[in-house]
Amino acid sequence: MQRFWLEIMIIGYASATGFVAAGIASSFYELVAAEKLRFRLIGDSFFAWILSIVFLGVSGPYIVGRQAVRAGVGESRSSGRVIGSLLICAVWSVCSGLVVLGIALELRDRLM
Repeated sequence: MQRFWLEIMIIGYASATGFVAAGIASSFYELVAAEKLRFRLIGDSFFAWILSIVFLGVSGPYIVGRQAVRAGVGESRSSGRVIGSLLICAVWSVCSGLVVLGIALELRDRLM
């Protein structure tokens, strides 16, 4: 039972890390580009496409969460869509958080 709660805490930490990383990446894009981040390719070259996919993979939870909150507050949509969007946001945050934490731990091990 103790291991279960440890894994729940790790998932919660990874989710928070993923959502914070998504928020930082989205804020950086909005600072540089002076427009809201959306799901679209940033440029026309192959390098821009790859960079867009990686960048949107990290910042996706923020975009989905922002759209879910906007849809839930501004329009009269069903609560099932909003809950589904927030669930996607949470799962995506866990996945990207695990990637970010894995990279951070790998960098820590290489530097020490």
